[in-house]
Amino acid sequence: MPARHLLQKGLRHPMTTQRTVLCVDDDQSNLSSLEKILHKEGYRVLTAPGGEAALELLRRHPVAVIVTDLMMPGM
Repeated sequence: MPARHLLQKGLRHPMTTQRTVLCVDDDQSNLSSLEKILHKEGYRVLTAPGGEAALELLRRHPVAVIVTDLMMPGM
């Protein structure tokens, strides 16, 4: 089954936890690109420039997936 189909299979109800992706990166251009791509595919996208901001968003918003840069300063 194509990966694109697998991603869309569970996307039946708008704005649910299943559709929320948190992107974490200290490079703003990476965050902007990810946000644009994922939003275009129908996901709700939260972005954070680092670990502390990501943890704060996780405290306030349920998310299904986290996409993160593993080589950020301070991590």
